[in-house]
Amino acid sequence: MSQTQNQVIYAPSIEAPRGAKSVFLAGTTNRVDNRDWRELLSTALSDMPVTIYNPYRSDWDSS
Repeated sequence: MSQTQNQVIYAPSIEAPRGAKSVFLAGTTNRVDNRDWRELLSTALSDMPVTIYNPYRSDWDSS
């Protein structure tokens, strides 16, 4: 079993990035079904030494 190499930083964290390369997951933040494309992509990149910025906020109040 391989260990996760990527780092996922969720908003509004001020955590410092570890990876030399980074990916910002821009796009819709609304869930359209039970699968979250950001989580699927983060899992797919788990063996890469990259920092992933995920803007999804479960505490967001759209009102």
